[in-house]
Parts: sequence; C-alpha cells; structure tokens
Amino acid sequence: MSQTNIFVLINVVGGIAVLGSYVLCLMMFPEQREALWGGVVGTTRNIVVISMLFSAAGYLAFLYISVFNVSTDLFSDKSLLDGNLILLLALSFLLASTVWMPASVGFLETSNNVYLNLSVASLWIAALSLVGLLVTVFLTDFSTTSNLPKILSIVGLGMITFHCLVFDAIMWVSNFPK
Repeated sequence: MSQTNIFVLINVVGGIAVLGSYVLCLMMFPEQREALWGGVVGTTRNIVVISMLFSAAGYLAFLYISVFNVSTDLFSDKSLLDGNLILLLALSFLLASTVWMPASVGFLETSNNVYLNLSVASLWIAALSLVGLLVTVFLTDFSTTSNLPKILSIVGLGMITFHCLVFDAIMWVSNFPK
C-alpha cells in the first residue's frame, strides 16, 4: 500500500474515530455538554465555533492538496523521514483528538485526575502534532510549477494549528473546571 493510501486511510479512519467519540459522548452524557466548553461563554464561544469551522476547512484543504496535488512530494524520499513523519504526525493528531472528549467526560463524571491529565495531554499532543505537520509541510519542497498548493496547505494547517494550540491546549486547559 502506498504512503498516500495509508495517509488517506489514517485520515478516514481517524476522522470517523474523532467524530464518533464526540457524537457518542454528547449522546451518552448530554448533561456534560456545557462543562465540555471549558468555561468558554458568550462572544468568545462564538469565535471558537467560527474558528472550529475554519480549522476543519483548513485541515480538509491540506488533506485534499496532500492527496491530489502534491502527494508524491510529501511522501517522497525528498521529504522528511521519507514521508513517514507526515503519517506519524497525522496519526498522533487524530488519536489524541479521539481521546480528548471521552477523557474529559471521564473526569467530569468521576473527578478522577487521571482523566483530566489524559484530556490535557491529548490536547497538547494534538496541538504539537499539528505544529509538526505545519513545520514539515513548510520544509517540504513541493516541486510543482506553482507555490499555490504549498501556500494553501500552510494556511490550512496554520488555521487548525492556531485553533488547537491557542483555543484548546492553552485557553480550554486553563479555563476547564478542575
């Protein structure tokens, strides 16, 4: 199986796992929905929601460009770690994102700090994985006739990296009820 196909598989299975964990937690623990916002209210919550939408669009743009426009460059021997770094970082981002809500609900339901630590760690792993993806894409030579795919990938990854680092790993962690 090619690295591009593995990348697609990681993102399809990982995306379903992330969304599935969110849906299951919200359906099974509706009383925790407000607490999962981590103390974010009012206008700030609206900004976070808008950022979530742009972040999702940014990651999907990166995914599309990676698979359909420049996959041979991202997964070639010219890229960092022969393209395996992209696979590892995408996998760690999606695994960490899958863990976040169940761990947060676990803490809210039991007050067990192991769940809180797992929740916080998952947010930081997701954010740092995205930082790694952003740096890797920035350092990869997209040997295409146009810089547009690379620029769009960097902008897309930049949006989700900013969201996960600032709004999730920093703001949510510092405001979440402990």
